[in-house]
Amino acid sequence: MRFHSLSDLEGTSDNEIEAAADAFLKAREKNEGYSYAIPPNEISITRVYLKRGLRLERVPALIQKGFQETERIDKNHRPSDLYPHEEGAEDGNLRYVRWQGWPLIAEAYARLQQPDKAGEVLAQMAEALKKEKPGEKAKERTKARYGNNQVMFWQTTAKVAELDQRKLDALMAYQTALAFLPKSATPKPDEKDELSESARRLWKELGGTGQGWQAYLARNETSRRISEIAEAATWDAKNTLLPDFDITDLQGRKWKLADLKGKAAFINLWATWCGLAGWNCPTCKS
Repeated sequence: MRFHSLSDLEGTSDNEIEAAADAFLKAREKNEGYSYAIPPNEISITRVYLKRGLRLERVPALIQKGFQETERIDKNHRPSDLYPHEEGAEDGNLRYVRWQGWPLIAEAYARLQQPDKAGEVLAQMAEALKKEKPGEKAKERTKARYGNNQVMFWQTTAKVAELDQRKLDALMAYQTALAFLPKSATPKPDEKDELSESARRLWKELGGTGQGWQAYLARNETSRRISEIAEAATWDAKNTLLPDFDITDLQGRKWKLADLKGKAAFINLWATWCGLAGWNCPTCKS
């Protein structure tokens, strides 16, 4: 909490940030296995390092350590018949954590002027996208997650290209990321839109005008609407029978499927930890 508070506090010096990070990591090492977070705290620390331009050389190793911790947690986690994995999601939290960490590693290598290593990370991301590509019958949340990962891949590609002084490549990658951006993920008016701002800044630097940018936005919006209409037109209702059950509610009343026959029932699905950490839970976020 001290590290995160100092990171958010205006006027905090780099030395204070580094000291808080060192103290936290030292405490973690002394109490290994006592606690963990998803995504790992190492990712939170490296985000601050990148934002402030600190200790860039440490970023890849820290994130790899976070990957290893998450992999260990996944291996020790016993599968549950209540929460079976989706098809292709056997790696649990690890996939989510990798997609949080890969962009940071690639950016760190690019800022350290190591484009070959940054390219290797981008290749890992591209390979993961190939494996994760959902089929036509995939669940909507699986498709949405794939779309979000596409955005992260192209945004990271753009950052690496820009740091490598390939501005036109970067602009094309930023625009591709915007094309994949789900409507639900579009920032609200009071939120910072880093992706759009970066693309528009490069557009201006390369000689583009406001009129041309508006034309691009209009074309992008039209393509998105056509895609949404096509998706709505192919939607199918699922008339699947609810399995029989015998459960007890919070008031002690027992319920069976037969009790709901001929009635409209509202089913609220939630997890015991949602009230405390649902905002940091990859399951809830998906």
